[in-house]
Amino acid sequence: MARLIQKTGFISRKSAGDYMKYIATREGVEVLTGKGPTTEKQKELVAKLLKDFPDMRDSFEYEDYKQAPTLHTASALISAALDSHMQNLQSENGYLKYIATRPGAEKHGAHGLFGRQENTNLTAAMHDLTAHNGNVWTIIYSLHREDAERLGYNNAAAWRKLLVSQQNKFAEAFHVPSDSLHWYAAYHDADTHPHIHMMLWADQKATLKRTDVVKLRSAMTNQIFQAELENLYIRKDAAYKDVTEAARESMRQIVDQVEHIAEPPLSIQQKLLELANELASVSGKKQYGYLKKPLKELVDSIVDELETMPEVAAYYAVWNGVRDTLDGYYKNRTRQHNPLSQQKEFRAIKNAIVQEAERLRQQMEQAQRTSEQESSQETTPPDVETSSDSSTGPTLADEKTSSVASHSARLPSEYLLNSTIRLFHQMGQIFRDNAAPPSNPMGMLVNKLDGTYQQLCVSPFGIKEMLLQNIDRQIALGQSGYVCIKANSVTEREVIDKLAAASRAGVEIQLIIRGICCILPGVVVETENIHVTSVVGRFLEHGRIYQFGRDENAEYYISSADLMTRNLNRRVEIACPVHDMLLREQLRWILDSQLRDTAKAGLLLPDGSYCRKHSAVPFDSQEYFMQHSPHEPAQPVREAPRFLQRLKELMKGVPHA
Repeated sequence: MARLIQKTGFISRKSAGDYMKYIATREGVEVLTGKGPTTEKQKELVAKLLKDFPDMRDSFEYEDYKQAPTLHTASALISAALDSHMQNLQSENGYLKYIATRPGAEKHGAHGLFGRQENTNLTAAMHDLTAHNGNVWTIIYSLHREDAERLGYNNAAAWRKLLVSQQNKFAEAFHVPSDSLHWYAAYHDADTHPHIHMMLWADQKATLKRTDVVKLRSAMTNQIFQAELENLYIRKDAAYKDVTEAARESMRQIVDQVEHIAEPPLSIQQKLLELANELASVSGKKQYGYLKKPLKELVDSIVDELETMPEVAAYYAVWNGVRDTLDGYYKNRTRQHNPLSQQKEFRAIKNAIVQEAERLRQQMEQAQRTSEQESSQETTPPDVETSSDSSTGPTLADEKTSSVASHSARLPSEYLLNSTIRLFHQMGQIFRDNAAPPSNPMGMLVNKLDGTYQQLCVSPFGIKEMLLQNIDRQIALGQSGYVCIKANSVTEREVIDKLAAASRAGVEIQLIIRGICCILPGVVVETENIHVTSVVGRFLEHGRIYQFGRDENAEYYISSADLMTRNLNRRVEIACPVHDMLLREQLRWILDSQLRDTAKAGLLLPDGSYCRKHSAVPFDSQEYFMQHSPHEPAQPVREAPRFLQRLKELMKGVPHA
């Protein structure tokens, strides 16, 4: 499977004894290429390297070594391990020089270093690095030789073009403006796995979280394998159709078996009864998420019992198999098959169990009350004497009482069986709802919001990325760039930082923000090209419109999302591009009209206060919209009389006491 390996770390000034010596003499080390078995010395060094650098177990070289432990694969693994962890062996300055001049580096003259500028001065770059006092990060990207050759990433020029196109992504990952980030790289044409080394640092405080590392790798993977992924999705839609249909058919048959289980396992019934009894002491919501830990564990154990059933296990195996296909592109390891109780897509089973246990509890309580009422009505007939003689046969009263007791004893068992069977029916419905494999990865699935969409941008994964990418395009245009956004509020930090970066690049930015705006416009150098207008009038300004660029080159989006953290990161929101020319013209007309408003509009000042916009002839955008509305004007409604007025009318003619 084609994939990209990414290794990320930061520089440590510590030394590593024997490794340093090895590195120092590495240029003259003979790389063994034979197919013979590994030497004992190689085995010892490999074991030590894997112990000290466990991340090497995720490398291509380790995969090759495991499959065929030869002189060549062992040598390649040792070389890759030392290469990948040079940051732990030398100072920053030494590492920069190393990646630029080491054997295998594609050189431009005396070295192979490149950065934002194609022709990089190694001495100047090292001086720049030496002057930096903060953290320095290293990233290594590696490909299989055949993938690098096929995709054209077998030379420094291709890698540089890729890194330049993605440098804004790197800046976002480190949470710094793009122009604050410094990076240098060198391409190493290794034997089987060509790769690049990167060094990155920033003029201001930078951070790199685990989630940011994952996003970086995903972005690079998408870019490198873009064409192949698109073709893969197309092929999957054609060739995968039969597979998914067969999977669906298998699942249908299994679901039918699940729904027709007549004798559920006794262990499941017993645990369901235990849960029902425990729910009697629960005062809050009787849903899985609201239960205390011991009860959650009991519910999980019931799900685990269900999974041991052949019918359920068979369904879950088919379901897992269908979802394993695409994971290899993005993960070093195969997808982990969690127990059914830990699989979030089937969380509904847990609530179904709690629901049936609560229903069982209520039924048993009702049966108990009925039994007690019947028992209280069964009294000894008044004319019949009771005798303590044990030889006397049972009376009518005894028979009735015994009958009631026997009936009440059977009821819980009957209710329990019915509840368990009903639970299997609910499971069947849940399985049926999850029976459709993702046959169209490009399409929209509610349980896969982070999928790749053809048109829609969907939060919490898509809208912010779309905003940042479009602002980046305007940044590239400099003073020719233009951004206009109409929304309720602006509070999202990454968006604010990106708008500030666009302002510094000379991009004109017009924001129409009715409510909260956490970006201060007009600050010299930082936000002097940002203008914020707030229109507060007769009607609630609630529409969201995004415009990037001018005239016929402009891109327009309509959206449900404000530029707030909760909208972009925590909610399901949607934005979509507008392609129809008439609709685009109408959106432009709306934005331009509101920017012209001098009647209800205020301007946000650098100190956070607002001032009213003035003109000789006030222009009210809301009145303007009503005058030019394509809709027929509404008929005036007779104003309802005020309460006191109505009361006076009613009091007329009433005699006073």
